[in-house]
Amino acid sequence: DLCVVSLAYYASYRLRFEGEQFEQHFPEFLGTLPTVIACQLIALFVVGAYRGVWNLFSLIDTVVFGKGVLLGTGAALAIVLWLHGTEDYSRTVFVIYAALAFLLLGASRASFRLIGEFASRRGQAGERLIIYGAGNAGAVALRAIRANGRAPYRMIGYIDDDAGSHRIRVHGYQILGGFAT
Repeated sequence: DLCVVSLAYYASYRLRFEGEQFEQHFPEFLGTLPTVIACQLIALFVVGAYRGVWNLFSLIDTVVFGKGVLLGTGAALAIVLWLHGTEDYSRTVFVIYAALAFLLLGASRASFRLIGEFASRRGQAGERLIIYGAGNAGAVALRAIRANGRAPYRMIGYIDDDAGSHRIRVHGYQILGGFAT
């Protein structure tokens, strides 16, 4: 997160100030970077962003990261304005920073889940498995199979009698057709 926060803050400066303006504001960036990093990491800790398991990252975790980014950005902005004065400092940098930090922090967590999913699908061996029903019960069945770790099954897809759902994907697996297929 240290690298992600630093990258987001640097990118926000690069997007806000171009060319010679960036060079003029670079010392300001260097002077405020430790404050931004400290505020952001403390805020993420306070809202509970570090209590989750990265390979189980879900949409609700993005809400936690959103709260952490807003809290950290607000605290950093308040401290920077208090230290450097209100008239000379660009607040736009913090708006851009908040958006970039949220996207990069979410992407870093989601990438671990994506890599884990990809590796588990590549490592599947055993009997081929097709789950009948692509609704809630099918999703529960798939989660139960995955919860066993190295289950003796290789998931192929779903079958469902709802003709409107054929050829779509559920949890990354295609609905192959109906029972008669």
